Parts: sequence; C-alpha cells; structure tokens
Amino acid sequence: MGRKSREYEFNITVNPPTEENREAYDLRVGKAAAKILTEILTIDQIDEFIEAYKREHKR
Repeated sequence: MGRKSREYEFNITVNPPTEENREAYDLRVGKAAAKILTEILTIDQIDEFIEAYKREHKR
C-alpha cells in the first residue's frame, strides 16, 4: 500500500532586528552567506565574487 502525500503550510515571519541587535544580526547573516558560498563555489570563484563586490560598492 502506498503512502499518502501530505502538503504542509508554513507561515514564516522575519522581524527586523532592533538597532541594539543589528550588529549581531548582520554578523549571523554574513556567516550564513559565507557558508553557502563556500559550499557551492571554488576559492577562485569566491575571490572573483569579492573583487566584483568591492568594485561595485566602493565608498
């Protein structure tokens, strides 16, 4: 006998951080992005990505 598939419904709410928590929030976001990049890109691709980001966001 086959399994019945079940559909789940998710309601996800992300509240923006308060000013006091902003630095910690930004750090967590940066770590998550870095982890994802290291899992899908080579070191050379990451270097190219960083250089392109620096060129685009010069201050």
